[in-house]
Amino acid sequence: MRAWGARGAVLWVVVMSVAGCDAASGGDGADASADTATAQADVAEDTSAQIDTEMAVDVDDATPIDDTMVSVDTAVSTHCPPSGPFGTGVGDVLADLTLYDCDGSPHRIADLCGRPASILTTFAGWCPVCRGDAAHANADYAGFKAKSPDFEWFFVITAADGANALNPAYCAAIRDDYGLTMPVLLDADGVFPGHIGVTSTNAWTVALDADGVIMAKDHYDESNAFAKVNALLE
Repeated sequence: MRAWGARGAVLWVVVMSVAGCDAASGGDGADASADTATAQADVAEDTSAQIDTEMAVDVDDATPIDDTMVSVDTAVSTHCPPSGPFGTGVGDVLADLTLYDCDGSPHRIADLCGRPASILTTFAGWCPVCRGDAAHANADYAGFKAKSPDFEWFFVITAADGANALNPAYCAAIRDDYGLTMPVLLDADGVFPGHIGVTSTNAWTVALDADGVIMAKDHYDESNAFAKVNALLE
């Protein structure tokens, strides 16, 4: 608008100058008016052309939109956070629970809502099946992540072995020994098995969909839960 105001002032000065010259010449009034109108039209046309040209330059020189700056909502659920009713069986919505990782950072089950699929597993250090599953857990995790970066897995340590206490140091040792890159959480208060509706601490695999609904809850065998997750990530 400031640029147009400056051009408008120039236009007004030019038009008034033309009109003044015609009046001073003492020529016929009709001829003077015609000459003035012609001059006004010529100046307006030149000014309009200049504005159009400058606008075209501004558009051409404008910074292109960076697609990486556009926020894309990847959530696939309209029920986040889950509002229940809650339960622990297949087909139920799993209630929220906060657990802490080996470094003391909180992780909520409700935060998994909106992801296309999630997995929760229990690990007991005394359990051979748990140790076998943990040995390939990170490769499984990477495979799911390759299908969807929004997939997540909570690896919950629910019990230690006979030689160690269930504490952050043990949590970190398990995480590092198995090279786990998913959130490794510590069930220090022993609440997680009851939260998912089981009585044992070892080798449970729970699959959740985007609404927090339990799609599978399997003991010792991960294959069914993994199949459910793969189907959700297709």
